[in-house]
Amino acid sequence: MPIAQAAVNHLLQATTQIRTLPKPGGYAAAKDVPFVRVRGAAEGSSAGFADARYAVSGTMGPESNKIVAVPLMSGGSGADFTVLLFAADAAGALRYAGNIDWGGGHIGVAITYATIVVTEPIYGANDANCCPSAYLVELYQVRNGKLKRVGSANVPKPG
Repeated sequence: MPIAQAAVNHLLQATTQIRTLPKPGGYAAAKDVPFVRVRGAAEGSSAGFADARYAVSGTMGPESNKIVAVPLMSGGSGADFTVLLFAADAAGALRYAGNIDWGGGHIGVAITYATIVVTEPIYGANDANCCPSAYLVELYQVRNGKLKRVGSANVPKPG
């Protein structure tokens, strides 16, 4: 289900762990897209453009709790290096659950019934951006409103 940019912007503004920064250049789709950083993150990390076109939502667990993942686009060839995760509280309001950072960029995220699946490329010395040698697949859940990693595996490139 698509998420409106205005809804993502409102969610970010209501989250004390996120701050909006002046927009750097480099991201053509940034007209109404805020540039944000996770508070307390090191300079140059956990930041990017929160473009709703790339947000993913779904439900997880027996109570079908809503989960929203918002990748932060870097504006460069590495695409997204950080994903912000939000989960519905007992009243159904979305709350910040945590973030996932990956120095290699190109994070992929999917929400399944049981887990949040994050796929991150692992690049060898001679790999191009298109063609990593392997992937790190990490599994997360939201427990008591906080993001928890529950498993991971290195997966070789298919083929």
